[in-house]
Amino acid sequence: MAKGTPKGGFNKSQWIREQPRTLTPKEVVEKAAKKDIQLSVQQVYTVRYEADKKAKAASDVAKPAVAAVAPAAPAKPGPKPKLKANGTELITAQTEVPASVRQQFFKLAFQIGSIEAKRLIQLAENGFAPNQ
Repeated sequence: MAKGTPKGGFNKSQWIREQPRTLTPKEVVEKAAKKDIQLSVQQVYTVRYEADKKAKAASDVAKPAVAAVAPAAPAKPGPKPKLKANGTELITAQTEVPASVRQQFFKLAFQIGSIEAKRLIQLAENGFAPNQ
């Protein structure tokens, strides 16, 4: 028997995942009751949430870490990256940035606001490290 399959051979979670997403959780519970399957609305929400989370994780792994919009023409070679005072490399537009770093950047930019994020980017471009 497959992992997670009850002894009776019926998997409620799988049955929920097979239902159209156009059905509300309440409608899924009502449909299940007509087939003598006992479900709760919360159970439907949980199974759908976990399925979405798993699908998103799989799609994130499958996507290569590239820019969302491809440039129209090949980028011209730019200046060599500058080094900051602490020795870290300043990432230029030609350097490919990992998706996880992009996600962190967007989260931080959202938290501090676009004006402050732009100010910090200008400081970084000019070679200045922001005050700690």
